[in-house]
Amino acid sequence: MFYIVGCFVVLAILGIDINALLITVTGVLVSFAFLIGSASSKYLEGILLILVRKPYDIGDRVCFCIPTDPVNNDGPPSGGYIVEKVDLYSTTVRLATTREYTTFSNGSLSSARIVNLRRSDKANVFMYLKFTINATRNQLKIFKKRMSEYLKDKPREWIKLLAFRCIRVETEQQFIEYIMIVYVRS
Repeated sequence: MFYIVGCFVVLAILGIDINALLITVTGVLVSFAFLIGSASSKYLEGILLILVRKPYDIGDRVCFCIPTDPVNNDGPPSGGYIVEKVDLYSTTVRLATTREYTTFSNGSLSSARIVNLRRSDKANVFMYLKFTINATRNQLKIFKKRMSEYLKDKPREWIKLLAFRCIRVETEQQFIEYIMIVYVRS
């Protein structure tokens, strides 16, 4: 700060109009402040989200929702995301149903409603599954039985299969949609 004041004093001694210089510098600084204000605000919100709130850890299954949207009792439509990597700037997740990677800036997540299924007490996971219309009843029974066995083999993650039922039949598109509701260990 002392150097800036010293520069202005030297310029005044040399006879340069300091008022015009101050107005120009102030105009540039104010414009720059408006330019980076919103971005730096979101950046700081993202850092505070990770360092202070800590809404999720690596390996957690999470869902990101708009806070003003009503709560959907059918569960997350996408099956949620599995957190792969977290740093101060971004969070990398994998979509649970399709295994696709995506990266969110932490600043964009700071205003979202974050549902952490691992931390939620006695949470239910809703999985929407599509089968070909040619799937037989016996094949679906075998699938349900194997899913139940798989869940029993993972007692630290899953408690049990709550429901497996048909919710939609699309004859023109040649598929049957089932919902599988699984009880998650918290």
